[in-house]
Amino acid sequence: MLSLLLTAALQTVATPPTTTEVWFALTKSGVRIESAEHPQAGDLAVYTPFGVFNTPTDPVATSFRGKAGNWRNLLDSPDQNLLAEEVAALSANGNLSELVAICNTLLVRGQTAITLQAVKALESWGERIDRLEPRLGFEERIERLWEVVNSTSDATALLSAGALYAEAEPINPNTGFGRNLSLRELNRGLKHRSPIVRRSAARLAAKQRVSDPELIARLLDGSVGGGLLVRDACAEAAESCWGSGTVSWWTVSLLRSSDSKRMVMAENLYSYAPEDALRPLVFIVAASGKKTGKQFDFDTRTIRMVRESLSNSISSPQSLCASCSAGGVMLPWANPPLANGSVERIRKVAPELAASVLEKTIQLLGLPRESSREQVLKAWAERR
Repeated sequence: MLSLLLTAALQTVATPPTTTEVWFALTKSGVRIESAEHPQAGDLAVYTPFGVFNTPTDPVATSFRGKAGNWRNLLDSPDQNLLAEEVAALSANGNLSELVAICNTLLVRGQTAITLQAVKALESWGERIDRLEPRLGFEERIERLWEVVNSTSDATALLSAGALYAEAEPINPNTGFGRNLSLRELNRGLKHRSPIVRRSAARLAAKQRVSDPELIARLLDGSVGGGLLVRDACAEAAESCWGSGTVSWWTVSLLRSSDSKRMVMAENLYSYAPEDALRPLVFIVAASGKKTGKQFDFDTRTIRMVRESLSNSISSPQSLCASCSAGGVMLPWANPPLANGSVERIRKVAPELAASVLEKTIQLLGLPRESSREQVLKAWAERR
């Protein structure tokens, strides 16, 4: 069990400093990080308010006092790019207390792209900071960090989640073991009430390269619904753990699922499988503006525009993983979409989906931002 002393200490440091200036260490290579005390030149460890930053090959070169960030004045700015730039600056400058403070504020206000940016910044720093007492044995650290993630209620949990991700290892295919969480713990984590715990469990599943059908079904399910923090991690983990199978399920759902899911599927393909995303996205571009019941030829295939989502032909994650597994391990997708046969059915493309997919396709093709649908289709034909 996590000691009461450690729990109290971690909860105490969750509160941002009240002073407007704090100490920073600058290492010889240029790494800047907040310090809880006055660091000295030559130090090989920096004691931050959230753990120890060990830097044995990159000693502290100098130290200085730094001011708090300006993010509080930017929260309601009409130009949210300024807030995003501030988060990036806080991360680059190693201003950990301010990163925790802004992340706590953003988590309360809602899960947006900037919230995810702050979350990832804390996770990244957590990978470089030792959050645990030094007396712990090597094998105890994974369990202890997971306890901290589960028992911490604010954004400092992300620092521990980052540390856990850094220390976890892929499951050894020969022995089935490694320094990692059990499938039971991962499945429990994916059902936890805290989005930070669910996100951490998903990221660990990716790091451990699990192939368990039940867990992958949870990842697929999470890649579609829920808040952005969990959806982001589940999507990345699902692609990492099942690869082409996940891409195929996203593609089939993009072509024929409900409009709300199709927007998410397009984002998942674009963000987590860009090399496989271009062709299905181009098919949606080609189908945009086409009426239900129409038929046309595109990319050596006949496209039939349909009205219904054909949800009966799109397996749920649970039934899909049950049918695509053997011996407790996921198998490749048997018939990848857009690869077999000569006829493809695509549900009528709503204007909002068409606009979103067109923008993504333009970026993947490297075309000017103002490119039209016709220019995209021409570029695709020339590429083929």
